[in-house]
Amino acid sequence: MGNYIEGKKNGDGVLLYPDGSKYDGFWINDLRSGYGTYTYPNGDTYQGEWSQGNRHGQGVYTYKETGSSYDGRWFQGKMQDEGHIVHSNHRYVGNFEENMPRGPGKYVFDSGCEQTGKYV
Repeated sequence: MGNYIEGKKNGDGVLLYPDGSKYDGFWINDLRSGYGTYTYPNGDTYQGEWSQGNRHGQGVYTYKETGSSYDGRWFQGKMQDEGHIVHSNHRYVGNFEENMPRGPGKYVFDSGCEQTGKYV
């Protein structure tokens, strides 16, 4: 359900995919762009900004199986720059590069312990 211009998805719309995934958000020239929520076939969700079909900008990715989530910046589909990951018993706050903690950051554990450093 949504708008089409010259046969391409444009504007707000909802698309249900054959694999059970779903996108509810904004489209530009048939690509997810702007703000939207994508639910993956395994139940994971991404809610945030998109550009040219990729997670790009600020967004939250939630892993259904573990309940963990990443809240931060994305660049062409990958975790990049400032963000934080929250797990059931600890969290990481800091910089990311290519989906990995990189640069200054810290792990904070529910027990009250903290591990601060520069991650390479």
